[in-house]
Amino acid sequence: MNNGDAKIDIKVLYIILLLMFLSTTAIVGGGYFFVKFTKPQEKIVEENKIKEQNQIKASHLSVVSEYSGEVEYRSNDKWSSISNKIRFNEKYNIRTSENSTVTIRFPSDNKIKLYSLSECLINSPELTNPNDEKQLIELKKGEITTTFAQNNKEIIQIQVSDLTITGTSGVFKIIYDAEKKKGEIIVKKGAFDVQPTNSASETIQLTGFYKVTFENGKLDSRCQTSLLNYEWN
Repeated sequence: MNNGDAKIDIKVLYIILLLMFLSTTAIVGGGYFFVKFTKPQEKIVEENKIKEQNQIKASHLSVVSEYSGEVEYRSNDKWSSISNKIRFNEKYNIRTSENSTVTIRFPSDNKIKLYSLSECLINSPELTNPNDEKQLIELKKGEITTTFAQNNKEIIQIQVSDLTITGTSGVFKIIYDAEKKKGEIIVKKGAFDVQPTNSASETIQLTGFYKVTFENGKLDSRCQTSLLNYEWN
């Protein structure tokens, strides 16, 4: 091999090494940029998902459809007098004075009615999309009637004294004496699951014209009852 050939071989070697270097740099660099730009993209997807859920939540407004007497609500720390057409999409407390009632209607057209000297907490709805909704309510004291709209898809759960009542259709009532920690659940129509908070195995199902009494979160035996003994309007 002469010196000219050696120089050519060295140049070829340099070119090969340079190409290998550039190739490696491109791969590493490409990986760097892939990681660098993938993370923000994942964050954007997550932000868009949260934004979509917030938009659904904002459209899921419960409204005071009617009331009588003195009724108050509280979304922060202060109680305020209620009025027609007040709308909520955050959790709030609502209470009635003596001889007062209030009806809250949800976007699904389901509704609850609180009677005299009653109080409940209506939580923010659990939403993933408009066809998958769950409304959670806690009855703190008094009397509440829940009425489901026809063709309803929303789940309503009402918690009272370590019990959870769940349903999607029909009409049922709860009467709860908070001081004595006792009450009763009455079903006008439909079927509802009644479950002790700490014992899913003791879940019972109540159907129309049946009721069950409870005390300190413990259920008694269900029995038939006359609906005429209760206020449904």
